[in-house]
Amino acid sequence: GREAQEALVRKVAEFDVACQRERARVEEEKRGREEDGERMRAVVQSLKEEMKAVREEEEKRRDEGRRAQKSLSSERKAVQELTERVRELEERERELMEAVERREEEREEEEQEKEERGGARTAEK
Repeated sequence: GREAQEALVRKVAEFDVACQRERARVEEEKRGREEDGERMRAVVQSLKEEMKAVREEEEKRRDEGRRAQKSLSSERKAVQELTERVRELEERERELMEAVERREEEREEEEQEKEERGGARTAEK
């Protein structure tokens, strides 16, 4: 009986040590999972911040693009207006040059007529 009792006490002690080891292992795993979880949360947070920065940069570039597009559009419009104004001025210049040429031709014709009349008078005398 005594040996059986001692064997039982040994078995209980071994079982107790095994249970303590198992508890320690489980605790260690739990701590490892918590640390992994914290690392993963830190990684996720870092990624969220990076994505936010990327989105902000993207939005900033989009805004700059819109402003550049508006600026380009208004510059194109200004160029078109200036081109149209140049056409109008060239047309006006052409009209004025034609008018000047006509006046010169009319003056020449008038002088020619005067000379012819003057020549005719001279011939009459």
